[in-house]
Amino acid sequence: MYAGSLAALETSEILVFMDGDGADVITEMPNLLGPVQRDEVDFAIGSRIRGKREPGSMLASQVFAGQLIGWLVNIFYGFRYTDMGAFRVVRRNALQRMNMTEMTYGWNLEMQIKAVQQKLRILELPVPYRCRIGGESKVSGNLSASFKAAIRIFGVLIRTRR
Repeated sequence: MYAGSLAALETSEILVFMDGDGADVITEMPNLLGPVQRDEVDFAIGSRIRGKREPGSMLASQVFAGQLIGWLVNIFYGFRYTDMGAFRVVRRNALQRMNMTEMTYGWNLEMQIKAVQQKLRILELPVPYRCRIGGESKVSGNLSASFKAAIRIFGVLIRTRR
């Protein structure tokens, strides 16, 4: 994800991230983009957990992981996220200051933690979520990949505490 945003960093003031599998509902973009455009927040993230999810769009383990990580981030950093979804909007200059290092499964969480650490104005909004219409998940349904993702995500949680 991050590599794809490097070119946009040169010209765009606001960056939008979302999965390319059709699960994120693109018509929700104005709801996330608007508060950043109006300078009400620096970082807006869509919560699939708080939004209406199509049956089968998320595994119970994904919902649990989002809630667990949200709880841990609240304990460690004082901000309660409910999800680590990809649908998000961030100011370019804020993303540049984050100095992102994670290039795999923990990228979303690293951005969320660094947003709190930098005291960005953060808004989490409910967004609908659909079953993917393209491609296959690298994680869900694959126990080995889910375990690797969990290790990377917890690694980010620990590494950002230093």
